[in-house]
Amino acid sequence: IINRADAATEKALLEALEQRDPQLAEEVRSRMLTFDDIVRLEARDVQQVLRGLDAAVLAVAMKGAAPAVIEVITSNLSERNREVLADEVRILGPVRLSQVEDARAEIVRAIRDLEASGAITVQRSDEDAYVE
Repeated sequence: IINRADAATEKALLEALEQRDPQLAEEVRSRMLTFDDIVRLEARDVQQVLRGLDAAVLAVAMKGAAPAVIEVITSNLSERNREVLADEVRILGPVRLSQVEDARAEIVRAIRDLEASGAITVQRSDEDAYVE
């Protein structure tokens, strides 16, 4: 339910939960998927997510993103798409926070949809490991 809420509602709910039960709040956060979780995806899964996204949406979502997130995204794009994205980011200028949150929410929805269809796998915690 929280994942489907807008960013402001999500933040308010988690802050209120944090005040009542910090341990539960941390568990809820660990089970939620956020834009920053793209760094936890396998490279092939990141590529699949990026394949279906509009460069303009991706450019807005990257505004103010953590360096690790930017690195994962740009390293999983072709040279041509990297150039297109860099151009989009350059021409954007300042962007409203609500626009950034909407763009990030669209990307998170794309990740969830791909996960639901079985096309990608999202690692939910650091404890997930592969067995060879």
